[in-house]
Amino acid sequence: ALTRLDAAGFQKAFSDILSELADEIPEKYLEFHEAYYHSIFYMVAKIAGQKVTLEVSVAEGRFDAYYQAPDGTRFVIEFKYCPWQEKDDDTKITYSDAQLKKLSEDMEKKADEATRQIETRNYAQPYRKPGQTIYKVALVVGGRTRVLAVFKRDEDV
Repeated sequence: ALTRLDAAGFQKAFSDILSELADEIPEKYLEFHEAYYHSIFYMVAKIAGQKVTLEVSVAEGRFDAYYQAPDGTRFVIEFKYCPWQEKDDDTKITYSDAQLKKLSEDMEKKADEATRQIETRNYAQPYRKPGQTIYKVALVVGGRTRVLAVFKRDEDV
């Protein structure tokens, strides 16, 4: 789904994985949400035979993940975590309509934050090459199981 630029398919696949694991997140790891989701993403890619690099250092900071598809398309990925309510009590898996609406709005804001971070810190710069396509990907996990993936083509190539 990632290499086909199928955001909806990617969201569903990642959400399905999280749904099966959601009750298994040890309480002590809840403060490290983003790193936990990095690890899941990495393991799934690795099992699928793909090479993903995590915590990539570049001149203006460090971003969460880099992936180059077999066709040469490159992905600079920034993960964000969005708790389902302000006090970060996300042990609940089902939500009211009002909570879902607020969570969706918060996840959209986090996705905007992630893509802005990729742009302002110039994370894609080391991967820009003529004829190569780069996508900036915001991957937001809301609560424990909701996923929002936003793909933006890097226009500086």
